[in-house]
Amino acid sequence: MRIPDFIYPFLTQPAKNKTDLLSLPLMKTLFAALFGSIILLSCSQQNKADVNIFFDSEDFANEIIEKMEMAKPVVHKKNTINQEESEAELSDIDWSKELELLKQANINKAAFQLSYETEESPLQTHYSLVSDDPLPVKEMTILKDSTGQISQIKAHLSTDNYLYASEKNLVFNFDQNLVTDYHVNGWQELFIGDRKTFEINGEVKK
Repeated sequence: MRIPDFIYPFLTQPAKNKTDLLSLPLMKTLFAALFGSIILLSCSQQNKADVNIFFDSEDFANEIIEKMEMAKPVVHKKNTINQEESEAELSDIDWSKELELLKQANINKAAFQLSYETEESPLQTHYSLVSDDPLPVKEMTILKDSTGQISQIKAHLSTDNYLYASEKNLVFNFDQNLVTDYHVNGWQELFIGDRKTFEINGEVKK
């Protein structure tokens, strides 16, 4: 395992006099604590990588982003923010930003294992949040086509605290692991501001 950079000063810094030297027992304790933390962090990252409890929307979104950036399709996009509309056809879409909410909707985390109920059928999986849990993703539905490929992902996100409140509804449609169209709507409100509503619709041109 590579030693992190923050440990190197303890290994290379020369002492100017005896009062600068740490005692051997203290040094052992320090290194034990540091390496213990590193091992715990490594194990935590490994556990995260091995999580396979629910559908991982973040991993799926990253795969789609890579394919859409290679395809570079033209997208007809219509945005409405507080009833102000804008519309355009774009060929330079940043798919990482377009699919950011889909990544944020990921519930495939070990800490969420008991937070969601699952209903499954051959072509549909539905996750719903346990009623008293404050997590932002309230529900998610994944639909598959007859070949087993994902054809649609829907999610409802909601946050409410003393600083910020929001509601977001997401619908992303796919064909052969490429986005065909997507729709996001909702509102957000800061505790010192007015509520802002928004709606985003994107359609990939064929």
